[in-house]
Amino acid sequence: MNRTIVQQVDPAHCERAADELYLILLERDRAFAARWRVGAKRFVGVLRIFILALSILGAAVCVVGLILEDRGGADSPLGWLIPVFAGFAVLSFYLPRSGAAPEWTTRWAERRTRRTAAQYLSVARKLAPFEARYTFSGDTLSYTRYQEEREQKAWSRNVRKIRGRALAVQAESITVVFRTQSSFIPWMTILHEHPDTVAEMLRDAGVDTRRLRISEGSQAHEAEQC
Repeated sequence: MNRTIVQQVDPAHCERAADELYLILLERDRAFAARWRVGAKRFVGVLRIFILALSILGAAVCVVGLILEDRGGADSPLGWLIPVFAGFAVLSFYLPRSGAAPEWTTRWAERRTRRTAAQYLSVARKLAPFEARYTFSGDTLSYTRYQEEREQKAWSRNVRKIRGRALAVQAESITVVFRTQSSFIPWMTILHEHPDTVAEMLRDAGVDTRRLRISEGSQAHEAEQC
């Protein structure tokens, strides 16, 4: 398959793309954090059961030992271990329970994601206006910038490496391709004005595409299967 998409990129386009890239990255970051919290909740649950079971077993062994020794608990080392095991059993119920992310972590993630989006588009902002040309030849997608009759090759990607497992999230001004469905680090970004044309090209290359829907006047958004 040989196909070329040409896009005129100006400073206004870069600003729109930066805002949309921020929302895409924030969505992926929140999804990753949610998966992490689920895993952490399972781990803490298993750890709680393990500590509780070990404490009960240890206390039971101590009690049996005291009975066999036929001695007072105050004179035997085993007598001191019983409250220790009881303390561990109580502490197991105070292990942190996974819930909503603290507000400070949410604000930190938003600032970090905003900086990341700005970094990804820093070169485009610096060079705008220019002509972006994306050429898909065989399994290779190449990105070249043209500015004042000068040609600058930006990058080249072999799509075969990610075919069948990659995900492309699209907004109105930018498409972000991730290596896998759960990745949150972009593999490549494509600037455009017609996302449907880019989506068709990526689907033909075996890349799943999703559209990012941005609510008017807010940053609320959701991914919608194309």
